[in-house]
Amino acid sequence: MGGKRGRTRTTRTECAFHLSNRGRGISNAVACGRSGGGAGWCLPSVNSPAAPVRAGTVFSTSTPSRLPMVFDHCIRLVLIGVCVATARADIAVTVSVDPASGRTAISPLVYGVNQDLPGYAATARRQGGNRMTGYNWENNASNAGSDWMHSSDNFATWVMGIPDAQANVPGIAVTTFHDQSVAAGGAYSIVTLPMAGYVAADKSGTVMTGQVAPSSRWKAVSNTKPGAFSLTPNTGDGTVYSDEFVNFLVNRYGSAAMPNGVRAYSLDNEPDLWSHTHARLHAAQPTCVELIARSTDLAKAVKRVDPAAETIGFVSYGFNGYYSFQDAPDWTAEKATGSYRWFVDYFLAKMKSASDTAGVRLLDVLDVHHYTEHNAGGVRVSDGVDFSNLDANKGRIQAPRALWDASFNENSWIKQWFSEFYPYLPNLKAAIATHYPGTKLAITEYNYGGESHISGGLAQADTLGILGRDGVYLANLWLLHDSPAPLYAATAFKLYRDYDGAGGEFGDTSVGATVSSQENASAYAALHGSSGAKLHVVVLNKHYDEASAVTVQIAGATRYTRARVFAFDAASAAITERAVISGIAGNQFTTTLSALTAAHVVLEAEGSSFAAWQAGNFSAGEIASAAVSGADADPDGAGVSNFARYAFGLAARGALSAPVASVSRVEVSGQKRLAVTFTRQADAPGLSYVVEGSDALSGGWSTVATIAPGTPTVVTVNDVVDISAAAPRRFLRVRAVNAE
Repeated sequence: MGGKRGRTRTTRTECAFHLSNRGRGISNAVACGRSGGGAGWCLPSVNSPAAPVRAGTVFSTSTPSRLPMVFDHCIRLVLIGVCVATARADIAVTVSVDPASGRTAISPLVYGVNQDLPGYAATARRQGGNRMTGYNWENNASNAGSDWMHSSDNFATWVMGIPDAQANVPGIAVTTFHDQSVAAGGAYSIVTLPMAGYVAADKSGTVMTGQVAPSSRWKAVSNTKPGAFSLTPNTGDGTVYSDEFVNFLVNRYGSAAMPNGVRAYSLDNEPDLWSHTHARLHAAQPTCVELIARSTDLAKAVKRVDPAAETIGFVSYGFNGYYSFQDAPDWTAEKATGSYRWFVDYFLAKMKSASDTAGVRLLDVLDVHHYTEHNAGGVRVSDGVDFSNLDANKGRIQAPRALWDASFNENSWIKQWFSEFYPYLPNLKAAIATHYPGTKLAITEYNYGGESHISGGLAQADTLGILGRDGVYLANLWLLHDSPAPLYAATAFKLYRDYDGAGGEFGDTSVGATVSSQENASAYAALHGSSGAKLHVVVLNKHYDEASAVTVQIAGATRYTRARVFAFDAASAAITERAVISGIAGNQFTTTLSALTAAHVVLEAEGSSFAAWQAGNFSAGEIASAAVSGADADPDGAGVSNFARYAFGLAARGALSAPVASVSRVEVSGQKRLAVTFTRQADAPGLSYVVEGSDALSGGWSTVATIAPGTPTVVTVNDVVDISAAAPRRFLRVRAVNAE
């Protein structure tokens, strides 16, 4: 993930207090300034001369637009045209958010991809798919299987843009991929290791039916090399070694525990379809026993070379793989050996047993693929790019509900015949809890179609919210359609990972959020850690034709007074900032979302930011005037700027009734020292208080302590200098620094 972008604005508020050692008592003195240039804000004591007001940053907001009235029902009569207009109210939707409930860590890896999306820096990148089953790292040959004439060729390097002259450099198809992950800010890389027994030996095109493995067109794969590893593999020994490949990557990048290491290895790809997709590599249908043996052996090899790497299996293609390993020949017999509802249970239990025997966890992540089977408008909604099929578009928007919502009637053979395994995520998580607790859950391929259409954008945004809320560890979108450009799919990711174009992110802790109508809306809410300073709510209006009047109700004692709104809709795949919602009262507000809109609402707690403080203490007209509500402004002429009032928890308006801070003498370890007491904000991201000391007001300030917002709000900081011996004069000052 790329680093943060955009500017950091730093403002400082300074106060200096001095105490004479000649018995003159305590008095307050004020020193104003700002390092790095720009305006400063001063905190004089009561009755001090007013600090100068300088031009500062103007904060502006606007009131929400009025709810639109839609007129329709035009009735035409014979001979006389009469148009009767009736007002159609927006669909009412209630979103209930409880920041104290349902707290679940959101894995950043759910925002992953298989193919890079335009303008989006993914958190996780996977090098997988059918090609990797036959990938030979020694010369980068791979086989397409049934995807393209069972061709063995140079596709693995071609697709990465590697020149033909370098196409035989060992491992270059993978190292180029991982180099891209590192360059993108250290995205979590997943590399797929072949496990079916053979890989492509050459790049000579189609493997004929008479050349099924074993033959000269294939090389055998062994997970364990009997001799020493080499960074230059022996291409003439007839065998490709998986552990040697992992060692090659560790030698180049460090282990998975290092910043640039390859983090995870997939135990092949969709083994339940080997005999279909790769009939000339693994012609026989794989058995359950075979899969466990191959998975165990490869996982052991990975863990011996890089114990920190995560292993991911069994990378099933879809539901019948989950259920019976694609009707494996030995499934009926193997199922009878234990209490297994479906093959997922069996796989987890057998991998746990193998791990217990080996003394090391061999399966870190259970991985299944999920391509929606929902049908609407006469088609599977993930198929094609014919967006004139409105029923299919509407069905696509609803399809992600099958992941979690038991009330959703997915129109599929799965729901019809295997409803006991529906919805999918609760059943997968239950299998893990029963048969191999602690195993993480991944969906490294999924798609709902419509990547270039608003319906696909909404489905993708909905899916990301579900995955984060429901505790999925890792997920990677697989593009089914890259033309037209998948702009809506990319924008759905950015709604969570870069909603403001400056690196703004959805929170990392999911909290409770419900909607009054799952068919018409979805909502997801999150905080950053345990801080309630900002509450993020993603709301989707899924109605195809009508706007929604969305009422958001927030539980708890934290009061939210202002919200910024970022959204995309059917008119454009670009995220734009909408009207600021200000003057929120009682933790409830209503806003209108047009049909087919995805919005990211960023709520600011009262007092948690200067902008929120402004919104709670000034009218819209006053906020528009920097002379009244600006950070430097002192609208009441009390000698205290607005920013100082905000930072030190002072009354927003009027004269001050008590000093801003107080200075006292204390005794610490037999020394006499100064101490300053002041009030801080309880929860304000980006705000800090720097206490500094000096022997002269003119300069030489050094940091005594840096204090973050928190509770109790009244804090006392002791100086570090003994004023009875070392300092004939001593001054303390407090600078409030806002880097939000």
